[in-house]
Order: sequence, then C-alpha cells, then structure tokens
Amino acid sequence: MVDTGASATVVDSNLKGLKDMPQPEDVQSYALSEEMLQTRFCLVDKFYVGDVLFPKTFMAALDLSGLQNMYKRFTKIKISGLLGGDFLSMSGAVIDYKKQTLSFVPVPPLSVDEIMGTYDDLKGMDEF
Repeated sequence: MVDTGASATVVDSNLKGLKDMPQPEDVQSYALSEEMLQTRFCLVDKFYVGDVLFPKTFMAALDLSGLQNMYKRFTKIKISGLLGGDFLSMSGAVIDYKKQTLSFVPVPPLSVDEIMGTYDDLKGMDEF
C-alpha cells in the first residue's frame, strides 16, 4: 500500500524472514489514531512492488494486523507494508493519479555501509 502521508516505510512485523537490526532505545511510532505503536527496525533482503524487485531495504516493522483486518472487509488484497515518503523518494517513484499507476526509476543495490548509515541517522530520533 502506498501512503504518501507517511514519512517512513513500514513492513508488517509478523512477516517471516525479517532481519532485526540493533535497536535504539524506546522507539515508537504514531498512527492517525495517535496510538503509540512499538517499533523495531529490520533489514528486508528483497521485496516486490508489483513485478518490480527491490534489493536490501531498511524498514521500520510494526504490527499491521489492525490495518489488515480493516481492509479485509473491503478487499481481498493482503497488506504487507506501507510505502512511505522515504522509499518513494529514494526509489524515484512516479505516481500518475490520472492513470492510477506507480512506476519506479531503477535503484542500485545499497551497500551495508549505506544501510547502516541510514540506521545511524534514525537511531537518535525519538519518533520514527
């Protein structure tokens, strides 16, 4: 799911295969309901948006079961994450609202140093 109002990309913490990163102390996120959500950081080896493959990506992991349950009532689509502004800008995403399409500029794989640099930038933040 694309969430242009979200600053950070989030993956469902219940997915298998997530690699936990060293965690900053007491990091929490806020939803529209202003409910505090426990957040952890992880590395996703690869993931697809449609048929476009993305390599290693650093993401916040949240329990999205509430969101998934809400959407189950209206659609058969399973939500595994939210693509936020960080990912959309980094990937060169282009949203064409008229055509209802999302396209991407090819993204080179991130090195471990680049991934950890992103983590170091985020770990000092109180909110993610």
